[in-house]
Amino acid sequence: MLIADNASGEVLAYVGGSGDLASARHVDGVRARRQAGSTLKPFLYGLAFDERLLTPASLVRDTPLERGRRGGLYRPKNYDEEFRGW
Repeated sequence: MLIADNASGEVLAYVGGSGDLASARHVDGVRARRQAGSTLKPFLYGLAFDERLLTPASLVRDTPLERGRRGGLYRPKNYDEEFRGW
């Protein structure tokens, strides 16, 4: 976890692995390369609610997606590579 003061950029707290208490004590979750994935979901859903594109009762389909980009296709996947439909 990284906690920063947004105004100053100062790092207030930084915790990577928690030593012997962690199941993956050598993995630093702050520095590990990974997609943002679920980290963005609360913000994206909040924006969609604010813009009235979705409501809390809306159903969102979980299906494969392809988008063209420079150098090929972008095909995002779920972590477990399963899609669950509605």
